Amino acid sequence: MKTLFYFLILALCSSLSNAQNSLKGQIKDKKSNEIIIGAKIILKGTNQGAISDAEGFFQIQNIKNGKNIITCNVHGYETYEDTFLFPLSNNETIEILLIPLVEDLEEITVEGTRSNRSIENTPTRVEVLTEEIDEASTMDPSKIAHLLTHSTGIQVQQTSATNNTANVRIQGLDGRYAQILKDGFPIYGGFSGSLSIMQIPPLDLRQVEYIKGSASTLYGGGAISGLINLISKDPSKEESLIHVNASHIGAFDVNVYTSKRINKIGYTLLAQRNSHKFFDADNDGFSDLPQLTKYNFNPKVFFYFNEKSKMYVGATFTNEIREGGDVKLLNNQFSDSTHFYKEKNSVNRITTQIKFDYQINKNNLLTFRNSFNIFNRSLELTASNISEQYRFAGNQLSTFSEFSFSNTHEKNVFTSGINIYSDDFREQKLYDIALRNESYQTLGAFAQYTRDLGKIISIEAGVRSDYVMNRKVYVLPRLYTLFKWTSKLTSRIGGGLGYRNPTIFNQESELLGYKNVLRIDKSKLKAEESYGTSADIGFKTKIGENFFLNINQMFFYT
Repeated sequence: MKTLFYFLILALCSSLSNAQNSLKGQIKDKKSNEIIIGAKIILKGTNQGAISDAEGFFQIQNIKNGKNIITCNVHGYETYEDTFLFPLSNNETIEILLIPLVEDLEEITVEGTRSNRSIENTPTRVEVLTEEIDEASTMDPSKIAHLLTHSTGIQVQQTSATNNTANVRIQGLDGRYAQILKDGFPIYGGFSGSLSIMQIPPLDLRQVEYIKGSASTLYGGGAISGLINLISKDPSKEESLIHVNASHIGAFDVNVYTSKRINKIGYTLLAQRNSHKFFDADNDGFSDLPQLTKYNFNPKVFFYFNEKSKMYVGATFTNEIREGGDVKLLNNQFSDSTHFYKEKNSVNRITTQIKFDYQINKNNLLTFRNSFNIFNRSLELTASNISEQYRFAGNQLSTFSEFSFSNTHEKNVFTSGINIYSDDFREQKLYDIALRNESYQTLGAFAQYTRDLGKIISIEAGVRSDYVMNRKVYVLPRLYTLFKWTSKLTSRIGGGLGYRNPTIFNQESELLGYKNVLRIDKSKLKAEESYGTSADIGFKTKIGENFFLNINQMFFYT
């Protein structure tokens, strides 16, 4: 009897044991070997599963004996599936390596630093917008001003209360200390700077990058507070969009975007017409939104010669008229001692862009880029009932050319190059005053090295030397460091130097309509010079099964 009793006990224990297998594992990125948080692991055919925690670990319990299929899913990676025979021969923690999807990997890669690393692995503090672009395009398809406010520490400040012109401030500094790039081209500066964010449409953008803090190494000394890099779509995905927008306050927009690749040739095309009637929201007699008519045409042609070389040629044609001020004058009534204030901006812009890439081998890349920008603007302003209409007009011709070389070895990237930037402004002679012409030619050379020093520390060090012709040489070093203390806690610290040439084109002059603003005397004025440091601490952790907590604190000094 005792023998039968012990046999039943052993059989029961064996049965319980068969139903209590467990699987422990850790989820990692196959390419970077980094842990993946929030991956969903399921025992196929059951409702048993787990989610990887802040260290990438998971555990599934109560697995029956025999063959069982495990699947793993997370956004941005291919689905993982494998078969395990339980009970396992050992109870060691398994490692699951997920393969990243190419499209999603490209979306989170930073291009503005030219190291082509993910945000998490970039020593420079960078923020990237992707999905928010579609929302911003719907809300305001004529300009990127709304889109830029999606990041903390970025403010869009109006430079005209009635005409709605604006610039962008980073970390509280004036807009003249921020640099705006389009596909790495610094074409929105000088005379055209006060209208730049009002003229760039978001519909053809795939990514917006914010670099906060001194970033003058690669693109020039003007990025004192930081830079914004707007990255356009390419024809890698066939796409056609038609966007029609109308509002009860008088806006009517028609926007068309299309892209396609046929064998070795591709193209993208953005065509827009944006219009808006003036609108007085608070009924104070002055326009809060200007009367606007704008046309924009932006074609690009891509050539994929072979696996090693590719090129694109693009152009932008913009025509815009915006008027604001006293609503009676906008309704074509004559001015008098009470109703006199009116602003009118007329703008024409033609920009060309060429970029050629040659992949020497797997690790080495040569790039040439050139842009040519013609910007014509006239500003008419009646600011007083006792003064006549004041008009300021001029033409800006700017060019940018660059040769660069990039070497990538494992996770280490070395980039160097030379570039030349010219900016020539000629004022139209309308009054008997000294013309406020300006001309700058800058020859620059740069080098930057990004390297991982083990698993905890990564550095990004660079130096730039600019020769502003007939004036001075500026040397601009820069160093940023990333510390990955744990998978939950990271920090960055760094800084660099910058400078900005003296110019009349700033927020103060724009507010005055350039009336009574004197020309620059280069013999008496020096460039502004700066040094800036920034640091941030980031913490992320998992709360329960479905929630994550992410905290980030940034400090900066300029």
